[in-house]
Parts: sequence; structure tokens; C-alpha cells
Amino acid sequence: MSTETNKATVRGYLERINARDLAGLEPFFAPRIVANGQSLSRSDYIRTLAPLLAALPDLQITLEELVAEGETVAGRATFRGTHRGALLGIAPTGTAVAFSSIGVFHLRDGAITGLWFNHDTLALLGQLGATITPPAAVPAP
Repeated sequence: MSTETNKATVRGYLERINARDLAGLEPFFAPRIVANGQSLSRSDYIRTLAPLLAALPDLQITLEELVAEGETVAGRATFRGTHRGALLGIAPTGTAVAFSSIGVFHLRDGAITGLWFNHDTLALLGQLGATITPPAAVPAP
């Protein structure tokens, strides 16, 4: 497949998430994929998205940049939504949040076979009012 076709596949995947059409995601994936290093069936991966959409029911993913080379597509996106359900162990706050994410997708024959995401979870936690306590200092030997 061409790089433009692979980029269109990634765009379609994000559009289906924005539309809350989890069933419509199936055609974008190979039967088995590797997601952040974990081998999953496509249906198991799609189920992992449900908690995010429950926590941020108005989630919109804005694609900021998309580049491709061969069967690899990389994108930078902004996630925006309102915290209406439990997320990362934090009860709903009603807070509008926005955080960045970088994703790398691997495709074969027009289907996503692997994906890696790096979300700015620290920014998200800060917007939700979470605090991070550093560990106690280790005594010098």
C-alpha cells in the first residue's frame, strides 16, 4: 500500500473513535495486533478504548501532524474532552482536559498490525488535580 493509503487508514481509525463507532474500527485492524508491546486480538484492543470513551464521553482527537514512510505512520494529536467518568483511578471532576499524544502505527496490506502511543499523562493528571509525591530520599551510604 502507498504511504497515502496508510495515512488514510490512520485518519479513518481516529475518525471512528471521534464518532464513538467502536464497531466500525474492526476493518482498520489485522486480526491480531501489537498494542504498546502487548499482543491482542483486534476485538480485545478495541475493547480497551471503551473506558477512555466512558471517562471522556465527548472526546475529540485532533490530528496535528501525520507522516509516513513505507508501512509506518507516525502522528501527533491533541485529545480533548470532559472528565465525566473514572479515569486513571480519579473520580469524575467535570474538568475539561486537553493533552498531547504521539502514536506510531505499523500497517501491512492496508491494515494496522501494531501501534504504540505515548500520551502526556502527567499533563492530564495535573489538569485533573492529581498530585505526585516524590519518593523519600535514599540515605547516603
